[in-house]
Amino acid sequence: MTSLNLETLIEGPDVNVPRPIFPNDFGVESCHEIVDRNGGKYDIFKFGPNQELPEIVAEWLRYRTLTQLAVQAEHEGDIYRFGDVQNIKEKFLHDQGGRTLYVATREGRIYGESWLHGLRNSSVDFLLAQAGIDYFASYKGKEIGSESLATIAVREYGAAIRNGLALELNAFATHKYFEDHPNCLGVVDRLGANDTMQQELNDNIELLFGNHKMIPIKTGPGFIIHVALRHNDKEEQKTDSGFIAETIRV
Repeated sequence: MTSLNLETLIEGPDVNVPRPIFPNDFGVESCHEIVDRNGGKYDIFKFGPNQELPEIVAEWLRYRTLTQLAVQAEHEGDIYRFGDVQNIKEKFLHDQGGRTLYVATREGRIYGESWLHGLRNSSVDFLLAQAGIDYFASYKGKEIGSESLATIAVREYGAAIRNGLALELNAFATHKYFEDHPNCLGVVDRLGANDTMQQELNDNIELLFGNHKMIPIKTGPGFIIHVALRHNDKEEQKTDSGFIAETIRV
């Protein structure tokens, strides 16, 4: 198995490689383990709106953002969101109504993260909320408000890119969010046309943790919006690959 420590970490003006991460830095136990396509194992740590983000996590999020060209090309807002360690530490878990963050670590480094927060009927959340509300009204015959929806974002970094970490992390975080928020009916995400996870979602949909399938509900120039639905009724469905999956009827 190739060690991720063979990954070259670069430095630049005001961008230094953070010290290695140790599990006891977080003050919380790992809540899950993800194995990527190459057999690499990642410990997943959860941080919620009532916590303060550990400084070492903030340092790695800033470092990965400023040294990852794919992040800067596809998620330009991250440069501002993760531009200052103190702001990340103090604000990231608390603004926009409070976030839940999952980080994937291996060999002392952060290789992925996923965060979720409830949608609000505001100028920031309007397009995502309206896409979800319209979907439930048109296809499910349910009138819901933005308070019944959340949104999710996922990133993968460095040697983990395109090895399936983002797909599994996104699915696990969605599943856990539904467990923690029983009134949430759907988790909405928006992907860029060139997002590295988009093809993985299409290719591996039956492998999602808990089988919360991401359904495309709105497309436009350069973007696609998906929603993952809460499981209400369960049935068994055999996929083309022969995999027996627990599916949803909402």
